[in-house]
Amino acid sequence: MIPLGRLVQRRLCAAQRGEQTRRDAADCAELASLPVQHAHAAGIDIADAMHRVCVEGTPDGSNTTREFPAHTPGLRELVAWLKACGVTTVALEASGVYCHVHYLTLVEEGFETIMTAPEFSKQIKGRPKTDRLDCQWIQRMHKHGLLPSVFQPDESTHTLRSYVRQRANLERLSGQHIQRMQKALELMNLKLTKVLGDITGVTGLKIFRAILAGECDPERLAKLRDRRCKLGQR
Repeated sequence: MIPLGRLVQRRLCAAQRGEQTRRDAADCAELASLPVQHAHAAGIDIADAMHRVCVEGTPDGSNTTREFPAHTPGLRELVAWLKACGVTTVALEASGVYCHVHYLTLVEEGFETIMTAPEFSKQIKGRPKTDRLDCQWIQRMHKHGLLPSVFQPDESTHTLRSYVRQRANLERLSGQHIQRMQKALELMNLKLTKVLGDITGVTGLKIFRAILAGECDPERLAKLRDRRCKLGQR
């Protein structure tokens, strides 16, 4: 026999689930009543291994939701399927490096493509609880014009931004490598940093190469200094 308290708790939980289901149905109905802004829209849920795509309708009346592998042949199949379904505009959520290739490919293929932040799709009521339906939710909101696009630079700006970021990364990594070089000198008890302001200069690199070649005589190492380098300046 089920205790009375547990029975009451179960009924309350069931009532709450029923109320939540009714609210979700009302939210979905309200969303469906909105005017259609993009009649031939598609939504893509980007992942690292598999992408889920949802379209409004297919020529043969088959399932409007399909999965495609994340590799390049899978991306070509995805584009071909979108064209076969008459899709003209595509929405996908920004997901770091995963969505970058897809965005550029869709733009090159002539699709009107928007990339939106995941926060926008989560704020609207009626969103399904399972991730497998995310592509349907993205497609539905894009169809009604509810997804704003995040800023996407043009090709020249994007190229410049990539160069600037790569240069910043190289500068950061070079500083770390110089610190490792200084640590190696200290472990060998070579006080090269006391006489050279920059151990990666002409003199410092000559001395480094000589040490790596097996030279240990300090007199010979000192003769490798550049004529513009003044020893003891520090």
